[in-house]
Amino acid sequence: MRSCILLWQYIKRGAIFIKTVIIIWWKNRKDFATLRRAINLGERMLSSKKIIWIDEDDFSKVSVFILAKNIQTARSISRLCRCGLGQDALTSLRVMFEGLVNFKYMHVDKRRARDYIDFD
Repeated sequence: MRSCILLWQYIKRGAIFIKTVIIIWWKNRKDFATLRRAINLGERMLSSKKIIWIDEDDFSKVSVFILAKNIQTARSISRLCRCGLGQDALTSLRVMFEGLVNFKYMHVDKRRARDYIDFD
């Protein structure tokens, strides 16, 4: 009898988990689709010859680095959310936001990219 109760509780918890994942996916389906499109676009940009890595231009190096780093972070966020660990993804979102702030700061004055590379 006890094993039947434990089995029932296990099935009930699994059903609640699956229901929660479906609700999170359904409510955020547009965001997940946008995130997937952004990842695919970034991967195509990195694999194409349109991004030019200029050794003399520090800003182009930093741009490619930030793009590659954010694609990887976006994949991690997507995987965490699919596993039901969306709250753990907030730290990664903060890292992406800080990267965007750094990029915007360097975009205003491209010479600041040298300071970003030579931070020591």
